[in-house]
Amino acid sequence: MRKNEILYYVFFALLFGFRAIGGHDGWGCYPYTLAAAAVFLLLKLLATRHTVREYLWILLFLLLGGIVYACTGEKGLLIDFAMMLGMKDMCDRRLFRFAGVLLGGAMAVLTFLTVFGLMDEIRFGVVGRPLWGQMYRHSLGYPHTNTLMTTYVILMMLTLYLIGGENRKRLLRGSLILWICGLYYYLYCNSNTGLLISTLYLAINYYCQVRLRYRLWEKAVIYAVYPLVNVVAVAGMLLYREEWQDHSALTSFLERFRTASIYLHEYSITLFGMRMEIPESLRYGLDISQIYLLLNLGLVAFAAVSVLYGIVLREMIREKNGGAIAIILCLVVMGVSDPLLYNLSCKNLTFLFMGMALYRLLARKKSKRFPWLGREICLLPAGEEPVSERVSVWLKKAEECVRRVILAGRGNRKGRWGVLILALGAAVVYALAAYSHIEPLGKVKSYQAGFYEYLRLTVSIGTWSFLLGELLRRILLCYGRDRRGRR
Repeated sequence: MRKNEILYYVFFALLFGFRAIGGHDGWGCYPYTLAAAAVFLLLKLLATRHTVREYLWILLFLLLGGIVYACTGEKGLLIDFAMMLGMKDMCDRRLFRFAGVLLGGAMAVLTFLTVFGLMDEIRFGVVGRPLWGQMYRHSLGYPHTNTLMTTYVILMMLTLYLIGGENRKRLLRGSLILWICGLYYYLYCNSNTGLLISTLYLAINYYCQVRLRYRLWEKAVIYAVYPLVNVVAVAGMLLYREEWQDHSALTSFLERFRTASIYLHEYSITLFGMRMEIPESLRYGLDISQIYLLLNLGLVAFAAVSVLYGIVLREMIREKNGGAIAIILCLVVMGVSDPLLYNLSCKNLTFLFMGMALYRLLARKKSKRFPWLGREICLLPAGEEPVSERVSVWLKKAEECVRRVILAGRGNRKGRWGVLILALGAAVVYALAAYSHIEPLGKVKSYQAGFYEYLRLTVSIGTWSFLLGELLRRILLCYGRDRRGRR
């Protein structure tokens, strides 16, 4: 690993990690986080060997993002371009492993702290939900209940991209485990859209990763998804009628098109976007990413991003990268119901693949007329030096330690029965205590919130008891082997 890679990891951790811990632009420290990330990105660009042609494209994209920001006040597209432009010489699997550990660890900690009332969260009041009755909807430390589920879908993408499709049984087993874990989050947020998207992604990912070669019609479908989704989004905005929502089971989904149509009547499409305020007849902004890109960020940004989607899909099909194709297609579909693609969420992993595809495309371009465009420049040569051997050894030891703990219990499955009995016993004890109105968790009064809250807290007691007990068992197994090895 080289020093310039470390710079990008720090940049990515500041942006992606800030969102992973539930941060949002309302936090006072967010402007300082953005400023620090900008410094590390600048150092990464200067410490990496780029051709003159690449530097020109970097300046062009940053200029476009800067103009859009000046016209709209929205920083999302500029951040997405920054994530893309820093991908030169980066290893995608290593970056996804880093992001997965960062997001998985943050979600686990936030979930544990908020479920058991150790940390405050945004909790929507008692509402009536179909099939479930009266219930609280929890965000478990994130700004919104839908944000919780979409964040978990991103974690699923990071995990399954690393698993790959070489071993179909492992891919299928991993998909099933992740879907079951998604049900746990669904118990708390009850995001029907999030559950549907997660299921759709698992199906698309399995199909794309097990395919060794794409037929012509499959390539046509892959290329058609992005323009088709944009056509549906724009047509829904232009053709929306109030009677669509009469006796419709899709009322909450069609509300997004109603919002988009109101914004279209309030504002017009411009080249570089405009500053938009929430109309008086609405309480929130645009929830459709494609409409947000077109109306808020402008026609030029919409055209540039559309070209980038064509480039990245072409490169991923050429490389037979089914995991990347599944992520791109699912995020495009997800954008119809969520503004995560081009806002400040930093969750659009497509821009990481866009950066890889863009630099590979530029590397193949040779100009006989202007040979100076291919001249390589590195303004900070020290960035190409490898990190110190001591840091490399430390990182390898940490990775090996984690791998040993994860694999420690695979050969000894009998011990899991004791952990499972412990988890079930803890859940039963909690259930009896809560049923008797004896509150064992302090300020978390499940019996006052109704049966549904009581049920999912009982499930949480058993789930977390099993996870913590299994982790302790594996650590003890690993430690016991070390002691026997020394003897």
